[in-house]
Amino acid sequence: MDRKEIINETNLVIRNNLHIDLSKLTKEQENYSLLHPKVGLEPRDLVAIFFELQNAFNIKFEEKDIMENRFDYYNNIIDIIEEKLRKVS
Repeated sequence: MDRKEIINETNLVIRNNLHIDLSKLTKEQENYSLLHPKVGLEPRDLVAIFFELQNAFNIKFEEKDIMENRFDYYNNIIDIIEEKLRKVS
């Protein structure tokens, strides 16, 4: 799965399960934490995203993915998924 497919699938999973459309983030918003007021997600949204993406991609996030890689940034989430899928292949 390439990066574009990961982005599309991530957006689809989040939109279908959480009714949050991250595909509408501007380039500026992608550089903010998803918890930033300009984006507007709540901590509970990140927890839900965490579990939904694990299920959708059949991967397991680790503590370092959250703490070291800043799971609260959209591009970081995509990077983490991409890395985990690469390890599985």
